Amino acid sequence: MLTFRTGGNPRRRGSSRPGLLFGLAGFLIALATAGYVIYRDPPWGRLGKYNFSTPEQALKSDWQLEANGDIHALIELQKKLDRKNLQEKLNSLEVKRTAEYKGRTALFIQYKTTDRETKKEKERKEVVWYEKDEKSGLWRQAFVSSVDVRKNDEALAKDIESWTVGGLGALDD
Repeated sequence: MLTFRTGGNPRRRGSSRPGLLFGLAGFLIALATAGYVIYRDPPWGRLGKYNFSTPEQALKSDWQLEANGDIHALIELQKKLDRKNLQEKLNSLEVKRTAEYKGRTALFIQYKTTDRETKKEKERKEVVWYEKDEKSGLWRQAFVSSVDVRKNDEALAKDIESWTVGGLGALDD
């Protein structure tokens, strides 16, 4: 008489459990990774985390952007607010000369920008200050008081004034 066993080979039944557990663990890791990537870099943009609906909320959001070091959101904000104007400035930017003052460098720049009210292209001239960060060795924008320049370097102060007056620019006070 023939007898049939149901349930198959006992060794085989036990071996499918570890495969199922590893598969489930892999699926959960993939799901968690996808969630993290979407949280870190959402396809709908990073600005959704911040509120720019009122001046007060915009200030808070600006500071939160900086505190979080959220450069991607900052870039996205700049693109939304001023992309066309920034591109126009960049395309026409010329550094006409530089000057040194107390470890900082003044860049005498000239660029073109479209006036928001008249919609006409205008040439602008400004002086922008940069200083080298000692720790990183990188250059960053700096503040230099026009009053301090006038007190200590009259010739530079006059150069800055003559450069900016004709080009709608202003000194950094």
